[in-house]
Formats: sequence, structure tokens, C-alpha cells
Amino acid sequence: MARFDRLQANAAAPADAVVVTLWKATGRTVADVVCPVGSVCGELSIAEFPRPVPLALERAEEMRKLCNLSRVVISLSDSALWRPQWGDLIDGDLNDVIVERIEKPKLRVYG
Repeated sequence: MARFDRLQANAAAPADAVVVTLWKATGRTVADVVCPVGSVCGELSIAEFPRPVPLALERAEEMRKLCNLSRVVISLSDSALWRPQWGDLIDGDLNDVIVERIEKPKLRVYG
């Protein structure tokens, strides 16, 4: 089963990940896929047209491989949007990863 880190509310998108954002539209859960700015794919990709979540997850994995990124992370405002059949959603603190990937300028994480 696939495992995904959940991007916490108000957190910056990790530099090593494709971000899949979920929301509710016309009564169903949809998603779009975005690569980080500055990555090869980020230069080519903007948020894609909303699509069913399983298709967005497939597209995100394709982009992750194509752009040589580490992972796919999930951004959602309500945990109830996530379905177990899509994989395991792991709540975690991604700040360490974000800071480690940024080389200039050096940033400090507080809190």
C-alpha cells in the first residue's frame, strides 16, 4: 500500500516532493498536482486541472519519477477527505526536510 506524508496546514511545500492538494468540489473529492518551483518539473508544471484523486496520485507518481523527486505529499484541509483505499496518510513534521534542502539563505526553524 502506498504511504504519503501529510503536509501540515500553513507549511511550505517541501523542495523534494510533488504536492497533491485535495478539496471538495460539486459534492466529490478532487485533487490537483504541483511540483516545487525551481525543480525541472516546477518550471514546466503549474497546478493541473482538478481530477479524481486516484488519477491525481498516479500523475503525481509519474511526475515524481520524471523529476527525480523523493516523494509525494498530500495537502488537505480536512482529514475526512482522505480514503484508506488511496494509501496510508502519515501525519508528520516536514520542517526538517524543508530546511535541509534549502542551501541559500540558511534558515532557522523555530517552534
